[in-house]
Amino acid sequence: MAEQVATNALPLDRGEVARTIALWVVIGSVVCVASASALGLLLSLWVDKANDFVSKWKELMGVLLPVLGTWVGTVLAFYFSKENFDAANRSVRAMVNQISAGDQLKAISAKEVMIPEKSITAIEVNGGKTDRDIDLGKDILSLFNDKVTRVPIQAANGAVKYVVHESTLHKYLCTVAAGAPTSPTLEDLANDGSLGKMIKAVAFLPESATLADVQEAMKKVDRCQDVFLTQTGGANEPIIGWVTNADIAKQVAV
Repeated sequence: MAEQVATNALPLDRGEVARTIALWVVIGSVVCVASASALGLLLSLWVDKANDFVSKWKELMGVLLPVLGTWVGTVLAFYFSKENFDAANRSVRAMVNQISAGDQLKAISAKEVMIPEKSITAIEVNGGKTDRDIDLGKDILSLFNDKVTRVPIQAANGAVKYVVHESTLHKYLCTVAAGAPTSPTLEDLANDGSLGKMIKAVAFLPESATLADVQEAMKKVDRCQDVFLTQTGGANEPIIGWVTNADIAKQVAV
């Protein structure tokens, strides 16, 4: 039985072929004109009745140059018009994709994709505890795993105060708190001038919100990647669910 032979040949890039043809057409035309001019000049020096020869040579060039010029112009016009068309087509396609994604998010309720409150791995600051009583290493770092990469911090009534991302916590522990004499707490992280703002970058929306509303809410809060749904959208209300930037990305990619 004959074996099937795999080939490593790559398909030609049509754009590259067009550029090559255009380049060689221009080069060939320049060479033709230069060669004809040089040949005419040399022959006019050697042949008898040079004036008659020059006259006929001018007539020949008068016919040849417009043909070459038309040829070059046609090829270049085709090449550049195609390039412009492709560029315009890409721009329109990108615009359509953006519009389609926006319309798609408007049609999806945030409650359909949210993480329900009962499924959230969080820390609740209650029973007389404060942020100072939450140890970053023992209480928060230990919660991170392959599935949990951000941990909301909730007040006693179920409202969310912060969201601690694994990357933010590692950065704080490895830099700011590396030489601290005592174990750093949630209060220390919240009071940090830079990283403290990151854990507070959350937004709140009513449970009737769409994913388009969630996306817009994230844009309004600097470095926000987390939006929580409450009954009326109040920050002090118990949360119903949680929508992240990753949840929106999944819907757009579908």
